[in-house]
Parts: sequence; C-alpha cells; structure tokens
Amino acid sequence: MKDRVHKWIYINPLDMDHFEGWLEEMARKGLLFERMSYWGVVFRRGKPADLRYRLEPTGRLWTRESKDYCRELGWDYLSQAGQYFELYANPDPEAPELHSDPVVQSYALDLLGKWLRWHLVLTLLLAAVFFTVLTQQAEIFIFPSLCLLFFDLVVLAQDIRTYVSFFRLRRHLAEGTPPQRDGSWRRSMRWRKLPILVGLVVLLLELGFLALLFLA
Repeated sequence: MKDRVHKWIYINPLDMDHFEGWLEEMARKGLLFERMSYWGVVFRRGKPADLRYRLEPTGRLWTRESKDYCRELGWDYLSQAGQYFELYANPDPEAPELHSDPVVQSYALDLLGKWLRWHLVLTLLLAAVFFTVLTQQAEIFIFPSLCLLFFDLVVLAQDIRTYVSFFRLRRHLAEGTPPQRDGSWRRSMRWRKLPILVGLVVLLLELGFLALLFLA
C-alpha cells in the first residue's frame, strides 16, 4: 500500500469551512494532509486522528512572533493552500481556536474579500466578452459552439458559487456566528464534480459530431 495518496481537489479553499471539513474527514479516515499538488491534495497515510484544520489568509501570520504564538496554542503551519491561504493544523481538540471571536476573524478576511470582489467583476467581464465571441462563431460551428458555451456556463456558475460561499461565511462571521464544519462539504463536493461530468459529456458529443462530419 502506498504511503502517499493523491486526491483531486473538488472543493476550492475559498469555500473555507467546507475545505476544512473535508480535510478533517480525511484525517478521521487516516489520510493526513501533507501538501497541495498541481492538481489536488497529497495525503500521507497514518493513524485516524481528530485533527482540526484552519485556513488563514496568506501573510496574516507571516511574522515569527505570530507563528510562535500559534505554535504555543498547538497550531502548526503546514503549507500554502491554494493562492490565497495558509493551512494550520492542531491535534488537540481542547486547544483554543486560532480565532476565538468570529467577528475578529471576519476582519482578517476583509482585505481578501475586497480583492475577490474585483476579481469576480473581472471574471464576469471576461466571460461576457468570451460568450459574445463564441455566440458569433456559433453561426459557423453551431453544435460545437453550443456545447462549449454550455460547459463554460457551468464552470462560471461554479466559480460564482465559490465566491458566494466565501462572502456568506464572512457575513456570518461578522454577525458573530462561528463556522459550522459539518458534513455539508459533501454537497459542495458533489457540485464541484458537475463541471467534470459535463465536460466529459461535451467532449463525447463533440467527438461524435466530428465523426459524423468525417463520415458524411
């Protein structure tokens, strides 16, 4: 049996509480987070453990004093988790949280939230330009263009859903509600698998369309 297990990442770290909940479930199965890979997460096989994982915006706890303080509380820095976060873990269920006050934690997400708003606006603008060009090409390649358009709409919807999840969590924290790391990450993972399924269907349809053109 291999000591390392690679798993495709279906949950974006921006979906913070679901990503943390997924890693904690993996730890209970004996798969301990080791690092992020280009396409997913690398886990190390070990004993099942009730580890707690927490994401922090990159640069928030970058000083030696901050990391020493986290270590005193039992939180060890593991690695970078995606583009925006650092990941910390704690094996002690009784240890204090990195953030004991949800409102203070919401402040820690303010800067990232402002940047993500601009990123979302830019994404929507680029998507609008792409869809405009694609619909113009649809007169020439009707079926392939429609398939590609449908797939891109699904991917865009998933990206928007991820942003909405981040801002919903931030709003709940600002209202004083701590994150609920329950089994709801499974629903998020099912939604994230949808573009892959749609992409495979679109690819098969386009291959079939090209085959018909070749045989005609």
